[in-house]
Amino acid sequence: MFTFNAFRAIDEPEICQQFIEGHINVLKEYGVTKVTSSNNEWIHNPYVFVVTVHENLTDRVVSGLRIHISNQNYPLPLESAISQVDDRISDLITRYRDTGTGEIGGLWNSRAISGYGIGALFLSRTSLVIAAQLNVQSLFALCAEYTLKPTLQKGFEIEEGIGNKGTFFLSETRFSCNFSSFKRRKKIYH
Repeated sequence: MFTFNAFRAIDEPEICQQFIEGHINVLKEYGVTKVTSSNNEWIHNPYVFVVTVHENLTDRVVSGLRIHISNQNYPLPLESAISQVDDRISDLITRYRDTGTGEIGGLWNSRAISGYGIGALFLSRTSLVIAAQLNVQSLFALCAEYTLKPTLQKGFEIEEGIGNKGTFFLSETRFSCNFSSFKRRKKIYH
């Protein structure tokens, strides 16, 4: 069994550290050792919310993601990553900031739980609900090719005005990435 927890990053530094260690371990398993947008400054950012999945028997964090709310003083991590290859990203994010925009990032699953659909199904859907509660009207995400299909199935669209029709090759990851956006079509009432 698993338990989902959601919190503001600055409120739970110990759980954030577990998130960081788990994410680093998963990246290493895929041969990724340096990701510019994956620094740990987000743990001090009051505009970052974290969702973690804990294994009930061990209380170990086995999966998670972050929701970064765009703020003038705290650029989104994908702005740093994409600006290296396309400087139009900052203008795009700025256009959406006034109505509430953010980034879903840092989604990871330990191999111990792969195949349960926790990240692709439940965790990603949870992030959309939390974003709605935070009054975020649009979200952006960088997706590896193998995560693009489930991302599009949740209502995201490839943002073709950035990169090569929304596709990038970020040399630090050795993977092709797709830049996608989610725009809330109507107000969700709670």
